[in-house]
Amino acid sequence: VWAGRGFYRLLNRMLFRAARPDERYKVLERFYRLPQPLVERFYAAGSTLADKARILSGKPPVPIGAALTCMVERGRA
Repeated sequence: VWAGRGFYRLLNRMLFRAARPDERYKVLERFYRLPQPLVERFYAAGSTLADKARILSGKPPVPIGAALTCMVERGRA
């Protein structure tokens, strides 16, 4: 289970390490504007590859450098 949930841990790191505390609401606002079936699959930990791409695509709500740093971090979430 742990190995299969890496994407969700990555998003957690991005939310809490890349986004400034006063800007985190923007990440959540953007997420909840995505299609409802995608959000439902996300909460069921059943995101497809296309879902993951959609979640990460578009104008980033966090600074690019901070997001990239989160992507290379391992085992700290």
